[in-house]
Amino acid sequence: MIGQIVSLAKRLFKMTLSCICSYRRRFAHFFLRFRRKAATMNWQTILKQAETMIDQQRMRSAKRFYEEALCQYPEHKLCIAFSYGALNQMFLGNGEEARRLYQLAISNRSKSDGLVQSETLDQLEANTCENMMLLSLSYEEYDTWANRLEKLQPQNEILSQQKPLIRGHQDSGFPWSAALQWIAKSNWDVDPSKDPGMYGAGASIYQLMLKHRGQLRTPRDEHRAVAGVYAALLTKIWANCGSMMESALGAADPEEFNFILTDALPLVEEYAKANPADEKIQESLRVIKMSLEATAGGVVDHSVVRNPATRWHTNSELAQAIYATGVSGLQFELVEVSVGPDGDLRLKFKPLSVVPAGKKREAGLALRCVVGLTFPAVASSVNGFQVLLMPQAEYLINLGSGVRMQAYWVQSGATRVGPFQVTSDESDGDWYVYVIPFGFNFQQVGVQHSIFSKLVSVFEKLKHQPIILQG
Repeated sequence: MIGQIVSLAKRLFKMTLSCICSYRRRFAHFFLRFRRKAATMNWQTILKQAETMIDQQRMRSAKRFYEEALCQYPEHKLCIAFSYGALNQMFLGNGEEARRLYQLAISNRSKSDGLVQSETLDQLEANTCENMMLLSLSYEEYDTWANRLEKLQPQNEILSQQKPLIRGHQDSGFPWSAALQWIAKSNWDVDPSKDPGMYGAGASIYQLMLKHRGQLRTPRDEHRAVAGVYAALLTKIWANCGSMMESALGAADPEEFNFILTDALPLVEEYAKANPADEKIQESLRVIKMSLEATAGGVVDHSVVRNPATRWHTNSELAQAIYATGVSGLQFELVEVSVGPDGDLRLKFKPLSVVPAGKKREAGLALRCVVGLTFPAVASSVNGFQVLLMPQAEYLINLGSGVRMQAYWVQSGATRVGPFQVTSDESDGDWYVYVIPFGFNFQQVGVQHSIFSKLVSVFEKLKHQPIILQG
């Protein structure tokens, strides 16, 4: 039985990933087709604006534009509702809303007859059927959408490849909730080299599993796993929205994407309340609440957003490793910045949450990685001080799947101090991270001390801004 489960899971993983990736291509193709056919129509302009907002991570604005389009152009509800459903499924992790919109799209197809090319309407309906198969709440519903798709596109790959696997899964007596878990898992992976990065598609399924737990008869241990991953994926989506909006627009407006966490909060709270001893989900809930509290009240202070020296840095590779090692949600606060007698920059941190005894090494390495990623940006704000990337001087920090850090040359004017390394130490109370230049003449310690002293005032701005290890 175990062998059957593993084999089926692998096949479902491969097939589902290829099917979902095709939806992204068709979603883009949909916009192109309609621009060519009727580029001057007002509803088309709204869809184009919504697409631009999605690229900029202005999610609330995109939702508003879609709602306006549905009201203004009821004759095009198939087109608009399908695109709006794809936004919810693929980007926002809202499977429930995606299902509603897909069903709205299907039920309004006839209103577009004669206004949109029939082959385009057939394609949109077929895409909707495919998406609904992956968001189904039972084997029976899956079959209903598969049969409808077969009438439109009998040669569709999902019918010849995935449907037989699902049928075999059902015949073997596996519950539908297990099939949903496998489909959801195909959208993300803790291994960065294998991660499709489709967190919204995965979260959409987990959301449905939490909302319809009774109908799905989800086992207790499965419910726990679903709640934890759902919270982690939504937090990841939320964080990505902020960083991508900042890259695109130069500033992040939390009001554009905070609703992603706000809408998810009741589902996470429900499980956390029923399972107070589950430390991992309690920590995930605390991270969600702190994230919302930290960004409450509207637009983030642009002086903070635009100055990379006043915020802690991370990247997707580190986030995946943090998740893999189980230290997500741990928090530290920088409480002291100084230069040691040997010229090393010393950062003293205080844990704001309890670090499990078996996770101290991983937490220390993660903290060290964050400082390593932040240091070049901090240094860039100091006049006369440069940190140049040395791609040939790389070393590994074995955090989970192995996070690659990079060495940097530290320069001040014509004086080259040398590349730096980041190391760390922890005790029962205080945690330390040291930035230590190496490969230089130790007679230059006085010069080094002077150079690093310039960094102290910049790092001071990072005090009392908690580092949250998010994975």
